[in-house]
Amino acid sequence: MLVTRRGRRAFMRAMQQQRLVPRAFSSSSPSSGSSPQPPSPRHWSGINTYYFSLRGLGIATRVVSNMQDFFRFYDNGVFAKSINDDARSAMYVLTQFPASTRVDLIEFKQAAEQVVHTVYEQMYAASNSKQTIPKAQEEALDSNATVGADAPTDPLWYLSSIASDSCAEVLKSKAAMQTKRLALKGASPRTTRVILEQLNVNRVEIAAVEYKSRRYGDEDAQQRGYDEEEWLEVHVQYDVTEHLQITTTNGEGIDDRKTINTTFTWTFESNVTDPDEVDWQIVDTTPFTETSAVLTPIKAAEK
Repeated sequence: MLVTRRGRRAFMRAMQQQRLVPRAFSSSSPSSGSSPQPPSPRHWSGINTYYFSLRGLGIATRVVSNMQDFFRFYDNGVFAKSINDDARSAMYVLTQFPASTRVDLIEFKQAAEQVVHTVYEQMYAASNSKQTIPKAQEEALDSNATVGADAPTDPLWYLSSIASDSCAEVLKSKAAMQTKRLALKGASPRTTRVILEQLNVNRVEIAAVEYKSRRYGDEDAQQRGYDEEEWLEVHVQYDVTEHLQITTTNGEGIDDRKTINTTFTWTFESNVTDPDEVDWQIVDTTPFTETSAVLTPIKAAEK
């Protein structure tokens, strides 16, 4: 695997500066009644020292043995350009924290790009369908039913299955608010339909990784079959261009088209205790920042 000199220097420099793990890291001591020890201010990582004494050797071994992954991530432009090399190194290190699960950030970035296409399609489809989730599908969501070939495929069900309740509401309202803003002159928002003709994904970058864990006492661990539960969060920055058609259901007004640049960040989270049970969900979203796009003659022709 070819590794750029800049990528190798960046990682080595961050290692030497000993600031690999951001203080956003959080973990707790076993639930045996003892109070957790606060992170030592002298510890280079800022990690709870009790936790590090249990897991430090395994983490360090994985960081070193899988170091080639960092160079792959770096050279393939996975990390956000706005962050420094220390933060990029920290993100790699945190992907090595889970005991059994490895997350390839290149594959994650590719999947995140596919997801945004599907979510956008479903957002606008949900706004135009004016549907509600049938009771049977609500029960399926409440029971954490697996989404398979026979699962319901209507837009609202999809959004509720891929995002937490609060995020699903934000996603559902996004296209509805767009419809109100872009309603044709003289037309009611109720009869206005905003159709997503095309979505261009201009940028997908990973801006942060967070690791969380919960350790259990002997009794709980025996019941669960494991003594520690682990989660990863991955923050993904998006820059997309929406190509929209505005029309009405009753022929009021003249159809129009708008091109809008939109930026936002989604936070994906999954329990990573068992590599076979990893299931990413959108658990946080920043507001959608929208600006009118100016199409040059060349871009307009490409569209």
